[in-house]
Amino acid sequence: MAKKDFRNIKLTQLDSGQVIKGSFSENQSALKTFNTNSILKDSYTHLVQELDSESRPLNIEYYQANSPSVHTLSFRGDNNGDLAGTYFKMQTFLDKKVHIFYYVVDGNGDEPQEGDFKYAINIATNDPVSLVAYSTRNKIGLIPEFKIVGNNLLSNFIDIEYNQFGETQLIDVNNTGFLASIKQEGTSTKVGEISLSYNEQGHTIYNGNVLKDLHYNQYSATFETSPMNIGVTIADQQLTSSTVYDKQALDVNIADQVVWDSIETTFPDLYTDLFTYKKDGEAVQTVRVSYADDTKKVIILVEKTRV
Repeated sequence: MAKKDFRNIKLTQLDSGQVIKGSFSENQSALKTFNTNSILKDSYTHLVQELDSESRPLNIEYYQANSPSVHTLSFRGDNNGDLAGTYFKMQTFLDKKVHIFYYVVDGNGDEPQEGDFKYAINIATNDPVSLVAYSTRNKIGLIPEFKIVGNNLLSNFIDIEYNQFGETQLIDVNNTGFLASIKQEGTSTKVGEISLSYNEQGHTIYNGNVLKDLHYNQYSATFETSPMNIGVTIADQQLTSSTVYDKQALDVNIADQVVWDSIETTFPDLYTDLFTYKKDGEAVQTVRVSYADDTKKVIILVEKTRV
């Protein structure tokens, strides 16, 4: 899995004129960008947003990731099959999804009724602690949201890094008899926020002012007059983070751009779309879109990753 790259160009490195020139094209010759320095104080790496029933942004918070959380999970061995059906829980910071890892011992062990994603870990009766740790390590290593760091293959613990940066909730060991601890606390800094509403005519209201014929692009943090239908329409959503200004450049935090010539769409699960932008067959950028439910009508999170 490609490592996330958060080395974004700071917005403060470009003046407003340069930003406007960078986003100008024949397809958006009517584009007008309004100064929003009060919204974004610095470049952001991820955002959390609330949308209304028409998928318009209401409340958006912008964050700059500083460091990932790393948790240590210590195991015990199976005792005559007593790990069957036991499970532990991990929650990802940004989308608040709960990942359940449960044990199946020689075919025995039911899937838990709670959680958003569930993964069975197969072990044998009386497997020692090293094999329980090894089997768990292999399963967690397949999940994109987590990364196993350090440790040799025969240790009785593993260190788990969360790919969604932030102050992640400690692993809930539940009924396993395992132990969990925080090795490194993840951090992220809020660098901006905005609240919007809409009148009966559909016009945007910001700070009590009605902005006719303007829409807010939550991914570039600007008010624009460009038509909403310019961009890449995917999964019944107008994903403005993928708006194409010159039909070849994907906007990345306004200033930083990548060149691409094809898009590959995959679906990691019922709540997620993954768009991989490629140049000459090689991936250069991914956009991971998380939805509130499997109807995919409300986007709750967009993560942009430079490959």
